Amino acid sequence: MAYLIKEDRYTYFVGAKKHYLRVQELVWGSPAWPGRFRIEMPASKDRDGKKFYGKNALEVVDRVIEYLYCHSSEAPHRRIELNSFS
Repeated sequence: MAYLIKEDRYTYFVGAKKHYLRVQELVWGSPAWPGRFRIEMPASKDRDGKKFYGKNALEVVDRVIEYLYCHSSEAPHRRIELNSFS
C-alpha cells in the first residue's frame, strides 16, 4: 500500500512552555484515517500517547492544544500563538 503525506510544523505556547506540533495531511492513498489531518502525540511521563484527527489542520491543532492545556499544570491562563513553517 502506498500513500503520500504532507507535513506542516506549528509552534504554540502553553503558559511559558513552547511546544511544536507536526500536522500530517493525507494527500493520497488509502490508510484508514478518520479525518484527512492528524497529529500524533508521543507518550510522556504525564500522559499516554494519542492520535488526533480532523477535517482541516486548524481543527486538529485546536484539539491538541485543548488537550495539552487541560493536562498542563503550568497554564494559569490561555495564551496561544501559531506560526506555520513549511
